[in-house]
Amino acid sequence: MKLGRVIGMLAVAVIVLAGCSPEEDSRAIVLKEGGPAPELALPLTKGAKPVALSAWKGKVVLIDFWATWCGPCRESIPAIEHIYEKYHAKGLEVVGISADGEQTAINIPDTVKALKMTYPVVLASDIPDIRSKYNFDGIPQIYLIDKKGNISQAIGGVDSPGSLDAKVEALLNEKG
Repeated sequence: MKLGRVIGMLAVAVIVLAGCSPEEDSRAIVLKEGGPAPELALPLTKGAKPVALSAWKGKVVLIDFWATWCGPCRESIPAIEHIYEKYHAKGLEVVGISADGEQTAINIPDTVKALKMTYPVVLASDIPDIRSKYNFDGIPQIYLIDKKGNISQAIGGVDSPGSLDAKVEALLNEKG
């Protein structure tokens, strides 16, 4: 009787987990570590021409997809801010790309202030082709881009602050 119950519970778990995985989609984005980072036009300053991601070639770039309502995002942002402050003068660029929608985008300025974010923050919706180039269905989602413009790592979820710091430092120390 117990073995049957265990098998039944395992079957239910398999069905539930299968339902949580993303559906196959012909538009699925596969960004390979070591492959080139897709180009983005980043509207960093209102009214100014967007900055091309490729303009930062020769620098290490950290792209953080986040949202104001995302607890894990808010948890990881202070570590990203610390890393930005520590390494910006050494060649690190950070951009926060908010996945907030129309209903919650109004909260971005207060969140930026509360979390003491000094790196640029843009709305994903202000980058028309973002969803065809980057996968950020689960946030936080970080992409580390090396000096050559290649994706070094894609980090889903919250990375430990020391680990993220070490990854950025290693990329900065690479010959580029």
